Amino acid sequence: MLPHSLPRLLTMLAVAASLAAGGCGGAEARKAKHFDKGLQYLAADNLEKARVEFQNTLQIAPKDAKARFEMGLVDEKLGNPREAAQYYQGTIDVDPNHIEARAKLARLYLFSGAPDRALELIKPVLDTHPDDADLLTVRAAARMQQKDTDGALADAQRAVQLAPANEDAVSVLAGVYTATGKIDQAQPLLEQSIRKIPDTVDLRLVLAQVYAQEHRPADGEALLIKLVQMRPKERAHRIRLAQFYAGLGRNDAAEQTLRDGIKALPDDRTLKVALVEFLAARRGPEIAEKQLRDMIAADPHDYELQFALAKLYEGQHDRAKAEATYRSIIDKEHLDPPGLIARDRLAGELARNADIPGALKLVNEVLAKTPRDDDALLIRGNIALANKDPRAAIQDLRAVLRDEPYAIGVLRALARAHLANGEPAIAEETIRNAVDANPKDVALRLEFAQVLADVGKPEQSKAILGEIIKQEPNNVEALDADFKVAMATKDYAAARNAAATLATLQPKSARGLVLEGMVAESQHHADEALALYAQAVDVQPEALEPLQGEIRLLVSGKRMPEAMKRLDDFSARHPQSALGLEIKGELLVSAGKAVDAGQVFKLAITRAPKWWPPYRGLAYAQNAANDPQGALDTLKHAQDLVEQPALASTEAAMMLERQGKTEDAIAAYEDTLKRFPRSDVAANNLAMLLATYRKDPASLDRAKQLSAHFADSANPSFLDTYGWVLYKRGEAAASLPVLEKVVAEAPDEPLARFHLGMAQSKTGSATEARENLSRAVNSGTKFSGLDEAKATLDGLAKLPPAQTANPKT
Repeated sequence: MLPHSLPRLLTMLAVAASLAAGGCGGAEARKAKHFDKGLQYLAADNLEKARVEFQNTLQIAPKDAKARFEMGLVDEKLGNPREAAQYYQGTIDVDPNHIEARAKLARLYLFSGAPDRALELIKPVLDTHPDDADLLTVRAAARMQQKDTDGALADAQRAVQLAPANEDAVSVLAGVYTATGKIDQAQPLLEQSIRKIPDTVDLRLVLAQVYAQEHRPADGEALLIKLVQMRPKERAHRIRLAQFYAGLGRNDAAEQTLRDGIKALPDDRTLKVALVEFLAARRGPEIAEKQLRDMIAADPHDYELQFALAKLYEGQHDRAKAEATYRSIIDKEHLDPPGLIARDRLAGELARNADIPGALKLVNEVLAKTPRDDDALLIRGNIALANKDPRAAIQDLRAVLRDEPYAIGVLRALARAHLANGEPAIAEETIRNAVDANPKDVALRLEFAQVLADVGKPEQSKAILGEIIKQEPNNVEALDADFKVAMATKDYAAARNAAATLATLQPKSARGLVLEGMVAESQHHADEALALYAQAVDVQPEALEPLQGEIRLLVSGKRMPEAMKRLDDFSARHPQSALGLEIKGELLVSAGKAVDAGQVFKLAITRAPKWWPPYRGLAYAQNAANDPQGALDTLKHAQDLVEQPALASTEAAMMLERQGKTEDAIAAYEDTLKRFPRSDVAANNLAMLLATYRKDPASLDRAKQLSAHFADSANPSFLDTYGWVLYKRGEAAASLPVLEKVVAEAPDEPLARFHLGMAQSKTGSATEARENLSRAVNSGTKFSGLDEAKATLDGLAKLPPAQTANPKT
């Protein structure tokens, strides 16, 4: 079989010969001339001119398979995979036996995580061309995504045997070797192949990963330096080399690599930001800030650098400086693009810190100027999702997609909305379409990988994450997602590797060490996990997760005195921190020492007067110590002090409800909704109280008004409230399918069983009603309506057999 490049060369020669023989007068001659020029431009990497010539060819001969295929190649090189896929499919429609078109289209399917579609596409030509190396390579990669390692190995080995200079085949085979623990076979394969293909970049990247696994830093360094020399204008290789040095603790070499890159590519902002991030992690935030301010002074109109400064402040949890930076840009640029971007980013920061009104104000300003602003729509969608209203988010985002069907931010938000709404298949299809249209968007591909993991396709997720990390080795989000997928599949070796890489990339962050601790904990290595959590606490004492992990392990290991001593030592070493005190207070409450816990929480509040958890803990401790009024006073006082007043207000109403003060609780929830109208928790709880404890039409109308918002909610508790309100309003038949859905999602929840049983008793389904009410009553759980459930059961027991049977339809 001839390699695919040779037929293309013969095609060019044949076209040239036909032109020489026949002149340029007829349609065939003009078609051949345009096609030939297109091939020449493509060979010279002049893609736009190549596109024009191939389009001219197709105007003359719309069904020319060769021209369609070449258009596909051009679009793929230009980063337009959706268009490329259409041309490849068009080629196949004209010539079903076009091997290259099927192989190219199948690769696009693999890239988007669809191995089944890839295999289906290549099967017809693979049956007739079983020794085609490209087809075998595609099948090997697809089988790896499907966890068929034996089949993948056989195909990849055969492909390399047939075409030893085929980079894709070698890369896939090396990947199979590595995935199956055969590093000793991957290394010589890659080294030999690089000697055969001296210009290869991809195989060098794969080999660098192998050297890292074999702990051969000198060889890895030489390889990465060679990549920089080969591709001096590609920033990724320079960043990768700097990361390599940082991982070895060679900070001077890492910094110099980045500075050399900035000199070589002075207009590359990504390298500048990479240097700042390195300085922040390795030299200190003050040095990083000074470097960034010097860059801004040199180019004050480069707002991306100013956005990087705001991000630096966000990383330091200095919200005031970050907000000031964004507002400075807004004041200068008003509603011009930088001002809109600043609004979007500030809105995102406000939303993350629970300032929903402030975030929505900025988002609405952006959307008033540019109604299709992706970032603003994304924030609004996230707010809707945070408020557990995916249906409203879906309706809004789909309306936007009518005008911009491939808007990335909107599609990403829409996919998350469908996931939250219990529609995983639609979520996957939505995000897959977005990736097909924008395969170079790393954030989008990362989200696609996360969606695939969420819908139970971890191997496809791993493949996409591996590609992202290969392209951007310092992508923290991708590494974090890779860790989560590895943990979900119990691939602890991969999880530990991702965690260790994060620890190297962020030496002043506890995140990587915490993740390593989680791996050790999952493998029941408690002492190792404790040591890692303790190390993480020392690295970042202001982070809550490391200390929580350490104390959790000590408590679960029945080492309570040691846990208490550790918390006391932490609080003594960090006199400005309230973390240790807050955790100690929770432990004391759980141990029945409410009074002691209250004193600890009060001390925590003096250290962090704006932090909400200690106030909540103090209120719980006071309530447990038989001081209900003190608990309410604490929560009322907190509303004027904490950064999350909506939580304090809602908690106060919930405290009244737990204390049995129903009417006071109703009034408190109404007050909360006046102040925080988007609080779904307050709306849900108020609707349930009104439906449960009041019978007047006005109250039941109010309950329906509040709960109608939850008619399509993915939250079983909210949906249960809506169904119960319908029942209490005398709409038992309408409530039945709602409550059945709730029980299907929460079958062990006694209150849901009670509500469904009551609705069934009203609609003639006495047998089902008796079963659900019995399960609720016999659950051992006390709930509002328990006496009513017992009375209804007694009534059902007195019915004659004919009336307890299911009604016939």
